[in-house]
Amino acid sequence: SSFLKFLHDVTHHESGCVYVRKGIVYFGEEKKQNPWFTHLLPKFRWLSPSELPSHIGAKCGMEIETIFIHPAPYLRYLQQQIVLHGGSFTRKRIAHVDELIAMSPIVINCSGLGSAKLGGLDDSKMFPVRGQTILVDTSKSSSPRPMVQFRSFKETGNPWSILPRSDGVYLLNGTYGKGDYRTTPDPIVAGEILSRCSILWPTLLEDVQIISHQVGLRPNRKGGPRMEMEWKVLGEGSVHFNEVVGKGKHREGDVRSGAYIVHNYGHGGSGMIMSLGSSLDVLRLVKKIVRKESSPRSVGAAKL
Repeated sequence: SSFLKFLHDVTHHESGCVYVRKGIVYFGEEKKQNPWFTHLLPKFRWLSPSELPSHIGAKCGMEIETIFIHPAPYLRYLQQQIVLHGGSFTRKRIAHVDELIAMSPIVINCSGLGSAKLGGLDDSKMFPVRGQTILVDTSKSSSPRPMVQFRSFKETGNPWSILPRSDGVYLLNGTYGKGDYRTTPDPIVAGEILSRCSILWPTLLEDVQIISHQVGLRPNRKGGPRMEMEWKVLGEGSVHFNEVVGKGKHREGDVRSGAYIVHNYGHGGSGMIMSLGSSLDVLRLVKKIVRKESSPRSVGAAKL
């Protein structure tokens, strides 16, 4: 639902940083069947054998149109929308989930990789997947280039990618460091990224100027994202929402000293594109809480 919503809004998205671009994806294996996502794309076709560059070892490839999001300005836009609608932001280090319980009767937990070390949560299923990237200025290039990627049909591995941004800058990437917590750019890895991306763009080093190197840790989770809610008592353990609220067994004292925690984390490198669909799931869960607490049979309804 996230992809379709972005696609619907893309032509008039006021942020200016959600857009559709042409892309070429090459694969190192023979074509078997259409990947699961192709039916969502505005345009999709398999490349003919004559369109495959021989020097990169591609066995098949596709031409697509897909959605791109420029993360930094898009996040600023979302922040502005929250403030515009009456929300506010407080920057604070949280050591234990009890601090959140004391602040609000409903807490939406989007702590990402921090969920692994957040006291009272300590999600051992969380692990980082390190990604190192290079931003390059393409103003010297004679013509804009589409997105280009070389990858495997398997979901794991290091796809080599050259990704256009809305401001004319390109992002070069191709690392997937599972369990790697390092946040400092590695010059050896940077050289490997430039070498691989030069295979996709032979004149890359002559056409671009390096702007910066950066590292990010994708918040991956064994078993996939955590999208659920629970009732958590201040200073005590937690009970799944359906076991407590669904059966109407929480007590007056529990309502005063606890909170509903709605978890929304562990999306790995897909958090941005899954954000709209995930937010709708969160909204559905919050509405479920409100309906339960607004019921005449619910104890402590005035607390929310």
